[in-house]
Amino acid sequence: MEMIILDTDIFIDYFRGIEVAVDYIEGIPIDERATTDITLMELFKGARNKEELGNIDKFIKRNIFIVLPVSSSASRRAVKILRRYTLQKGLGLPDALIAGVTLSVDGKLITGNKRHFKFIEGLKVDLPSYRRDIMEK
Repeated sequence: MEMIILDTDIFIDYFRGIEVAVDYIEGIPIDERATTDITLMELFKGARNKEELGNIDKFIKRNIFIVLPVSSSASRRAVKILRRYTLQKGLGLPDALIAGVTLSVDGKLITGNKRHFKFIEGLKVDLPSYRRDIMEK
């Protein structure tokens, strides 16, 4: 079983009510659904009011997401990733941490921003199927 780690933009699509994003998330087996503490922080930072903050919390708990922390291993990986790619590719701190967490659990990162991650050696990263469908049309 491979853990499917959803990036921030996938949740944003869900909260915007994009039906294919809702179907995509609901189609991931519960025991494979994951995200990171960094993604939650990005979602909380983007909330406009207390109601939206509460909706994010409820959504994560209701949909039984595994929320992966930045462990020591993930942090060390993120430091190496950032050192290697920050100047070369413009990689930012949140994306380096998300990549480090994903690598530390040997998961697969699902993001609409594949270009932010595709160059990171060893990282399994893909677009969600609904974004691939849109791009093919």
